Amino acid sequence: MRHGSRQLCGQRARHGAPPNWPDFTPPPRPTFAPPLTAIGLNVGEYATADKGAMRALAQFAEERSVLAEDLPTAKEQGFDVIMSSERGLAARCEVPEEIRARLAEAVDAALANPEFQAQAKQQSLPLAFQSGAEWKEAMPARLDRYRDIFALIKEGQ
Repeated sequence: MRHGSRQLCGQRARHGAPPNWPDFTPPPRPTFAPPLTAIGLNVGEYATADKGAMRALAQFAEERSVLAEDLPTAKEQGFDVIMSSERGLAARCEVPEEIRARLAEAVDAALANPEFQAQAKQQSLPLAFQSGAEWKEAMPARLDRYRDIFALIKEGQ
């Protein structure tokens, strides 16, 4: 953690992060304390990692992933922190509806394909599809959450 934090602070200084961002420099570690390494992984990386080489603390999703059903969420442990990593397919607003419909059908077909599902499972890629309408519906709550985070940053917390 110590080395990574110093690296992060160096990145912050080199890339001109706002001066009111929190300082990530860790306090000095007593010389008698064992070294501590902390990393962040996505749940797919955790699912395929050597569990004897690390101790996972939490996953930062609304619900436990099927790839790590034994690992509690941060929220279950009293920390209301949600961070997810999602991928999507998007098109410009002016794309005609018939083309959007064809894209949606192609995605549906891929998701229903057993070979695709098997490959995703083999690669530890959980499939959690949301339609465009579902994605759009979720955005206001996410935007509110981001505004809260940005307000904390602005306040220097």
